[in-house]
Amino acid sequence: MHDADRRNDLRAVIDLLLLGKCQKSLAVESIDSMSADEQNDVLALYEQVINQLPAALEAAKRIRGIDPAVRAVNPSPSDTEQ
Repeated sequence: MHDADRRNDLRAVIDLLLLGKCQKSLAVESIDSMSADEQNDVLALYEQVINQLPAALEAAKRIRGIDPAVRAVNPSPSDTEQ
C-alpha cells in the first residue's frame, strides 16, 4: 500500500470517529508521525474491530436478555379492548 493511500485510509477512519477539532488534529498528527508498519497495524486493528462488531453486539444483546430473533410487540390498548 502506498504511503498516501494508507494515510488517506487512516484519515477516513478518523473522520468516522466522534472527535472534537482538537482531538481530530491530534489524531491526524499521530498518524502522520507513524511508520508505515504502525499505520498498517492501525488499519488492521480497525478492520478487525469492524468485522467483529456485529458478533459483539449480538453477544451483548444475549447477555442483556434481548432476543433479536423474537421481538415482543406491545399491543396498543385499543387492540386488546374488544
